[in-house]
Amino acid sequence: MKFYYLLFAAAVAPALTYPTTGKATSALHPCTDATLYIRLSEDNKRKGRTTVGNLLSQQLYDVVYSAVSKLCPYDEQVDRMKCTPSAAKPVNLGPITGLGQQGNLTLELVNGWFAHGYPGIDNLIYKQIAGTLKGQSEIEENCHRGEQNRLFCSVMEHLGVREDKTGSYMDVKVSSWREPDKFNCESSKNAATQFFDANVREDLSKLVGVKNMGTYAHCDVFEDKPPPH
Repeated sequence: MKFYYLLFAAAVAPALTYPTTGKATSALHPCTDATLYIRLSEDNKRKGRTTVGNLLSQQLYDVVYSAVSKLCPYDEQVDRMKCTPSAAKPVNLGPITGLGQQGNLTLELVNGWFAHGYPGIDNLIYKQIAGTLKGQSEIEENCHRGEQNRLFCSVMEHLGVREDKTGSYMDVKVSSWREPDKFNCESSKNAATQFFDANVREDLSKLVGVKNMGTYAHCDVFEDKPPPH
């Protein structure tokens, strides 16, 4: 019996930067007085896409959401969820059949921060992260048939979600045991904004006090450097 594991860890690293200009698709909403930025990035030293094997769709959403919700625990002193570096702690997701070999799926916290006075904003960002990865795993161009005709899919290695009115954000890195061979970022951007429209937009707009929040999804090459001041 083969197993997949999800490891999650906090690491000291600068936040991803979120560009405000660039190519957009018809699925994206224009920037308004508040915008949710979704950044799909790859490592600039190699193709930054990683396989999630056949851990796909709702199953992938469930394990990612469970992991990210543990990365930034509640801090009573500051009365909000707080993202701080900590040692990696593996979580056994249980058996996954038909992989052909044992593998590890790793979700790592790069950085994060949630504004005080907006209860639940952390949960909405967790949902968007999990939903963005879920959407990537459901796109035909991101998947291929492997042994015994089983479906294996890829996601972008770096994912960042930022709400610009409050400044709340979370950046994560996903990695696994083998390199994937295909990925369509344009379709993945659309999937990310569609998930936001259906599952996050209404609640987040109400929470930060806007009528309808804009979205901006972007694909680029990850650079490990601090955001501009």
